[in-house]
Amino acid sequence: MSHPAPSRPWEKVGTDIFTFHGQDYLVTVCYLSGYMEVDRLSSKKVHDVTYALRQQFSRHGIPLQLVSDNSPFGAAEFKAFAERWEFEHITSSPRFPASNGRAEIAVKTAKRLMIKAKESGEDPLLALLDWRNTPAEQLGPSPAQLMFGRRTRTRLPIADTLLSTRSAAAAQEALTEAKRRQAAYYNRGTKERPAFSVGQTVRMRHDDNDWRKAEVSRVLPHRSYEVRLEDGTTRRRTSRHVRFSSEPPIVIRSDSCDDTAAVNQPTSAVANNQQHRGTRRHRPEPAIRPADELIADKPPTVTRAGRVIKTPARFNE
Repeated sequence: MSHPAPSRPWEKVGTDIFTFHGQDYLVTVCYLSGYMEVDRLSSKKVHDVTYALRQQFSRHGIPLQLVSDNSPFGAAEFKAFAERWEFEHITSSPRFPASNGRAEIAVKTAKRLMIKAKESGEDPLLALLDWRNTPAEQLGPSPAQLMFGRRTRTRLPIADTLLSTRSAAAAQEALTEAKRRQAAYYNRGTKERPAFSVGQTVRMRHDDNDWRKAEVSRVLPHRSYEVRLEDGTTRRRTSRHVRFSSEPPIVIRSDSCDDTAAVNQPTSAVANNQQHRGTRRHRPEPAIRPADELIADKPPTVTRAGRVIKTPARFNE
């Protein structure tokens, strides 16, 4: 004998536990729409099962009836959970899982989706998302449409009108009006913050009480800026954390003195330094010049009367 059809989605749900590749899963399916949730369980303990069900009930609401097997749902802890959350717990006959046929079909469907996703290397949750948006053969609309009153977005192209509901347009208008009133109240005691341009010198909030000198390197959307510090690094800051500064432009500091010296040296000197880096440097000894050159470079001696004194030739040897 089949269960009577519920009058609304998530009024009556069925749940069951299955194992796939050594991992336990809890499947919960709506008796009307066929929409199902699949949760990974840490164990088959009642505490882990009720934790997963509490998450589902907080999203979709508390059902009036929940149909399950006896193990582990027949524990006293689960009965206390049903009383606290105020739903009727119906268990199937022992050794007769067909009495919870809706959950058994959901388990087969979930396993089939997981097997195909594993074989193709796809995400099983994406496969579950596509299945939820597939029109049902008997009911017509998809489980997602029956559950939420709209389609949910998948990777397939879809019109925006199919993702919306009748109340979405009214909610958008109400939210827009609320934001307009909030902005009007806020702007009564404020003034517009001036905008900065690229290359402008500013002070940027680095820490709580540390405002560092920087320059604007790029103007970003949503009143944000990318600023460059004196060490060459860049940061992103909102306009509230960037202030005008009349200081001179920043000077980008080099990371090391060796790099600065290498820039100022000629190319041959840089290559020579790189070749001998890490070895002991010896200062070259001056070349010994001949005596004739030393005498020739020495200026002649002139007496007070103006006569030039010539050195005898014998002293040149």
